[in-house]
Amino acid sequence: MITYEQMEHRRFRIGSSDAPTILGVNKYQTVDELLKRKSGILPDLVKNKAMLRGTYLEEPIARYITDTTDYKLHEIDTVIHKQYDFIVANIDRVVFADGIQIPVEIKCPSSRTAASYMNNTPEMYIIQVMHQIMCMDAPYGYILVFDADKWDYRISTIPRNDELISVMVEAEIGFYNKLTDMIKETI
Repeated sequence: MITYEQMEHRRFRIGSSDAPTILGVNKYQTVDELLKRKSGILPDLVKNKAMLRGTYLEEPIARYITDTTDYKLHEIDTVIHKQYDFIVANIDRVVFADGIQIPVEIKCPSSRTAASYMNNTPEMYIIQVMHQIMCMDAPYGYILVFDADKWDYRISTIPRNDELISVMVEAEIGFYNKLTDMIKETI
């Protein structure tokens, strides 16, 4: 679970959950809203039930997967991009494959939503994991979708896409420049 300190640190950084918004694939938030939230013009998002479910179920799901599968999930600290210190990732868990850390994004949507996610990973989740892959310089990442009602899960492999990562870096740099300009204007 992400801490208050990590939340405050994220305000002036670009994290994995910001990437889908910045790339225009988040149906719940626009780029302008994200800019205003990060600059303090708008309040932070209030966590809804879906967000709370994800926050509170992440730990027991990670423990369950570690205890019952070959995937041994580990916690790690915030990962900072090797070239841009304002690009970060607070990764749910990692697994080790041949000595390489592979990011694992844990999602626990409602049963109704989980059924569709088991067969078709939403683009915004793929973008979120691609941001993590970029920050970790990993060859791939995983999305673990867990249906708590059916006690079922699916782990999808997301391969690294360097073309998408290039677009992402450019968009995130542009967003960061707009954010810093907005903050300067308020000082």
